[in-house]
Amino acid sequence: MKSRNMFELAALIIISQLTAVSSSPGANHLEPLPVTGTAEKPVIILEAEALPEGVPADPSAITYGGKVLSHDGESCTTKDSSVIVVKKGYTATRILISYTIDPKLKPGTYRVWTSLQTGSKGAQSFTIKAGESPDKLVDRAAFNQTIEAAWKPAWRKTDGALTILPTDSTLTIEISGPTTQAKVLDAFLLVPEEAK
Repeated sequence: MKSRNMFELAALIIISQLTAVSSSPGANHLEPLPVTGTAEKPVIILEAEALPEGVPADPSAITYGGKVLSHDGESCTTKDSSVIVVKKGYTATRILISYTIDPKLKPGTYRVWTSLQTGSKGAQSFTIKAGESPDKLVDRAAFNQTIEAAWKPAWRKTDGALTILPTDSTLTIEISGPTTQAKVLDAFLLVPEEAK
């Protein structure tokens, strides 16, 4: 009787976990957004990697999937639309990720938020470039950010402001800074300056 009860309990736990996963498609690996957009002024989510096809559209947010162009880690993998770069020891780790954007990303000034985890405390540097093609990129924003707790997933507001021009179709973000063992990039959030 006791083993039957344990079996039923295990089955209930498995079913509840499957239900939780299936009920939150898409960006279920991200913390809840700290800022919401509107249909007129949506927030922009720059996922570290492309999301699976068929993710329901949110009128208050536009999501773009990125592509890792280069890194200096010993390995670079993806999981749940996140990028994980591994490098031994407490050393600087660099990732360069690119996004192809379209006219849905309205011109204007955006405040930048990050969702980045590292294996140690420390400062990370960010450089954002944009332009009409990958060979015509210019610096648009540069800022530093301190990671105060290792492996803590959280949206962090930066002091970076990014200007998007009507002709922009490509955006790259470079992240560099020391970390222990690994750096996990989940996403960036671009918030129109007028959004609350």
